[in-house]
Amino acid sequence: MYLEFAHPYLQRICAAFPESWVKIYHNDANIRPFLAELGACGFHVLNWTHNISIEEARSKLGDDICLMGNVAPLDLGVRGTPEQVREAASRLIESAGGRYFILSVGGGVSPGMPRENIQALIEAAAQAVPAPLRSA
Repeated sequence: MYLEFAHPYLQRICAAFPESWVKIYHNDANIRPFLAELGACGFHVLNWTHNISIEEARSKLGDDICLMGNVAPLDLGVRGTPEQVREAASRLIESAGGRYFILSVGGGVSPGMPRENIQALIEAAAQAVPAPLRSA
């Protein structure tokens, strides 16, 4: 059903924008049944659900698409502790293995996310950047 009813339209949407634009597709629903096909739509970045591991997403999409995510926005971002957020972010960064990846909390910071959890996310990202590349 995806290939018939959604895929052609996602391709048309991507094709409607200039080639030089970075195209980001956000879908935090269950995309597992058609995850492998999403790579052919024409977008450059996939912001996907935290219910699918980065390893599974990468194995089905390959290395041509940048993955964006994927700390659970409510369970960890809003209701978790800074330590839990930092640990989840660090695991994601490590699992990305140096391949195209943008660290984020789901589709963005949810209302009610404590400042300390946002800071923990930033700290995890900063720890992953080699010291010479960090800004002073």
